[in-house]
Amino acid sequence: MQKTVRYYISNGGSKTVKVHSIDGRIAQVEAGKWLQTMFIDYIEKPFEEYDINYDFYIKKAKKEIEALEPKTNQLQLF
Repeated sequence: MQKTVRYYISNGGSKTVKVHSIDGRIAQVEAGKWLQTMFIDYIEKPFEEYDINYDFYIKKAKKEIEALEPKTNQLQLF
């Protein structure tokens, strides 16, 4: 079994968990409501058929942008 698991957040799919081989601890790959689709082997198909959850990636991108550009209180001119 390979150690690298490739996946993407999708609208369909399932929860992915990792189980520690020695003590049996269980950890979710992405905590919360997000479902994952395994992407171990590439299968060529139309992009729309991957059923990507764009909301997840948009929220992640906004979070990264806000970390670089913190919100400031902008004065408005009338």
